[in-house]
Amino acid sequence: MIMSKSDISEIKEKDDKQKSRHSINRDGYNKNENKFYGYIRVSSHFFRDCKMELKRVKWPTRKELLASTAMVLFLVIVIAFFLGLIDALFVKIIEKIAG
Repeated sequence: MIMSKSDISEIKEKDDKQKSRHSINRDGYNKNENKFYGYIRVSSHFFRDCKMELKRVKWPTRKELLASTAMVLFLVIVIAFFLGLIDALFVKIIEKIAG
């Protein structure tokens, strides 16, 4: 297939557009900028977003926090006791079998 100069120039223009599109990251900044400055900018955006998200959080009251902590500790103790009983039962069963 023989290509004319205009076809070749159109292909080059399309390639240049694609390359320029890919050299810009999602924030709209050129990838060829100073990398250190880019890291600082990205870090500042991250911390700013974190601060905004933490303002949206509904923090528990002291009463809610203590009630939740007590429930977790109670359930941990109950489950530990249950697993200890099951373990002791299995140990006795294995001792009788192995004997």
